[in-house]
Amino acid sequence: MKSIIKNIIKNKRYLIFFLIIVLYIIIKVNSFNYSYSDENTYFYMGKLVAEGLTPYKDFFFSHPPLQVYLFALLIKIFGFNFLILKLTPLIFTVVSALFIYIIVCQKIGLREAILALLLFLFSYDSLRFSSYAVGVNLTTMFVVIGIYFLLNKKYFLSGIIYGAAAVSGLYSLVFPVVVLIILFLKNRKNFLRFLIGFGIVFLTVNSIFTAVAGRDYIKEVYEYHLAKPSEESNKFQVLGRLVRVNLLLFASFFVYLFRRILFKNKKFSILSFTVIAYLLFLVLLQNIFGFYSMVMFPFLAILGSCSLGWIVRKNKVVLGIVLLLVISSAAWSINKYDGYDFQDFKNADGVVGFIKSNSKESDTIYGDDSITTILALLSDRRVTADFADSNNLIFRSGVVDLDETIQTLRAEKVKFIIIYKLKTPTRTGRFGPAFIDEFYEFVVSECSVAKEFKEEWVNEGVVYEKVVEVYGCEF
Repeated sequence: MKSIIKNIIKNKRYLIFFLIIVLYIIIKVNSFNYSYSDENTYFYMGKLVAEGLTPYKDFFFSHPPLQVYLFALLIKIFGFNFLILKLTPLIFTVVSALFIYIIVCQKIGLREAILALLLFLFSYDSLRFSSYAVGVNLTTMFVVIGIYFLLNKKYFLSGIIYGAAAVSGLYSLVFPVVVLIILFLKNRKNFLRFLIGFGIVFLTVNSIFTAVAGRDYIKEVYEYHLAKPSEESNKFQVLGRLVRVNLLLFASFFVYLFRRILFKNKKFSILSFTVIAYLLFLVLLQNIFGFYSMVMFPFLAILGSCSLGWIVRKNKVVLGIVLLLVISSAAWSINKYDGYDFQDFKNADGVVGFIKSNSKESDTIYGDDSITTILALLSDRRVTADFADSNNLIFRSGVVDLDETIQTLRAEKVKFIIIYKLKTPTRTGRFGPAFIDEFYEFVVSECSVAKEFKEEWVNEGVVYEKVVEVYGCEF
């Protein structure tokens, strides 16, 4: 690691990296706003852990513990500071970009390293997903660092880093599994080195939390994801959209595969195997969310830069065409990202002001999983019974009992219940626990609308209305 830092200081090629990162950060400046996002839930959970509570034991948490403990550490040091927490995915993405740049510089050359950096940072979904602290950027960072050590034959260190990736996001398990299979077939000693490093982190963390939280840890982190009901959205539509909005990233990867098949090119074979395995994993999932794809973007960028670098060596005309494609793709992504405002929570300050003015500090709130926790943090109110995760899937999967939750809300005398709706010209969609008719009927019948906040959102010429309803309850 010291040699990496010395290289950054001494080697002028890192000036290029620095300038690209500065441009990237300038583009990202406007992303530090309140949002309808799962990140709010994780921020609130970080606060709970900072106060001494234990995930799985004291509150429901459906992911491995690393990210929430990182947030807890930041909150312990700085208090609840929204900007610092919001900066974390950007920092993780920049670190990922640094290691991508180093890998390609070392293994191929500067030109390809620049291409890899541009492909990774300025693909549309990379820009978008790096705006929300949902954990995938932390996992991606570990995945990239892990592959750096793997390619440099530091198998034990690589295993440790992949263990850290796995205890931040379970979807990363695909990568160490592929690595272990390949190492087992090629070199048993290296296989054992990697396996021991991985096991030290992964098994230790799982053992600790199983000992502390017992059966709840296994149920929430593993069984819950298997019990989730299938969503209506077609996974192939999600994957099709993924390719469409990150077209150059995937197209350059397909060029790599073409070159590999026709010209027997074996450069970065292990990366290509992991990408194919991960795509297969996404297809096999019962439910797929777009941000799951982020962890393979570094691999796509490295392989894509390898193929584009091979193409541009043909002649200067081809080089000019490729540069034009890369710049055009980046410009399109930046423009589309700049116009992405679906998740912006513009009425956050207004809702917070209403809650603070119409409740006591001892009162609690509950409701939509994407915003209730940030409202609690900003208004200095607690979420009722520390029910930080109110995603409707936890009820629909049967892992959390809805009737018991409703009984607890009554017993704890919840002050406000937050309902989030998205209205179109033809229908109204409800989110969070209100997606479930039983919960919505409970709220409507036993509480009343105290305040309603509306904001307009326009998408492809269609006008939508985001509605936040604050229901006052008197139990």
